[in-house]
Amino acid sequence: MQGVPLAFPFEKDSAQFRRLPQVPGVELYHAHIERYAFEPHSHDAFAIGTVDFGAERFRYRGAQHVAAPGSLVLMNPDELHTGQAETVGGWNYRMLYLEPATLELLSGEQGFWFTDAVRQDPLAARQLSAMLAALWQTDDPLTIDSLLLQIVAVFRPHIQVSRSLKAESTHRFDIVKSYLHDNFSAAITLGQLASLVSLSPYHFLR
Repeated sequence: MQGVPLAFPFEKDSAQFRRLPQVPGVELYHAHIERYAFEPHSHDAFAIGTVDFGAERFRYRGAQHVAAPGSLVLMNPDELHTGQAETVGGWNYRMLYLEPATLELLSGEQGFWFTDAVRQDPLAARQLSAMLAALWQTDDPLTIDSLLLQIVAVFRPHIQVSRSLKAESTHRFDIVKSYLHDNFSAAITLGQLASLVSLSPYHFLR
């Protein structure tokens, strides 16, 4: 993980990572940081997350921001930022890193861009935290796809999109039903089902 040390110098600081082998371009991150201060660094993916308790202060795009419970943290790829505890006892937070190409495939849209690094939205923050926790625990391909699309729906109101990808107008869901019938014992992904009717997983689920 870019910007995160292999080992923290302070025993109360810790971080865990998880990649999803079924979905390239996705990485999960869960950490509790009390004393460590992150030097300026960037990620080559969109960073979407929330704080479960405590608060974080970070510098991003020339300004200082504070993220606390009830807020969404939304950062664009390749943007330098820092990070340190704002409260005594540090902060506990969950992040999802989505590469631009992966987000485009999931959503069926191009040109995503966050305008605000922190957005106050307590309901969305609670939903995001619960979805990220569930995503960490599952290995089921269809559940992973579904959770990722639910997460996209949570932060979708807070992001700008330049345009949607073209999708087929004819939805032949009888093909989907037939496919599910013929492959009922297989581990099927949402991406496989969406591709049958030429839709992105996001638009298929909707």
